[in-house]
Amino acid sequence: MIEQLFDVSDRCRVVLIRSNHEEMLFNALNGRDDRGYWEKCGGLATRKNYPERGDDELILPEHLAFLKSRCRDYFETDRFLFVHANYYPNRPIPEQSSHALRWEFVDPRRMAKHYSGKTAVVGHTTRTDGHVLDLGFLVMVDAGASMGGWLTALEISSGEIVQADQQGEVRK
Repeated sequence: MIEQLFDVSDRCRVVLIRSNHEEMLFNALNGRDDRGYWEKCGGLATRKNYPERGDDELILPEHLAFLKSRCRDYFETDRFLFVHANYYPNRPIPEQSSHALRWEFVDPRRMAKHYSGKTAVVGHTTRTDGHVLDLGFLVMVDAGASMGGWLTALEISSGEIVQADQQGEVRK
């Protein structure tokens, strides 16, 4: 997977948003977190892709360097805010806590438009019905790919949504 990101990043601009999983990996490597917790949350599957790596590396050094150098806490454009998990509507994105950006689940009933007026695009909170939730000011794109659901892409200019399942079936 990271090899594909290398390849794509040679051809176009790639922006990676740091998630709770990258945070867990980095913490596990730095001895600041429970490695077992990371392994239960996807780390074992990751380690299977790196059978030659020991407990001191976990993944290839060049993959780790790529993630560390490329992952951002957020990405902001003139019209959009991209964060992994959540945001506080009354706080500038650079002042958001890492906990909100990477760990907090969205409760759509309690969400409000960000004071900037920008549309927020988030993941992390899985939609078990397999559909994207679009509140106008907030778009939740996690449709459960990690649990056998749909991997979702949002084309922000048009609003078009494309999804693919693990068998390669595509739906728009």
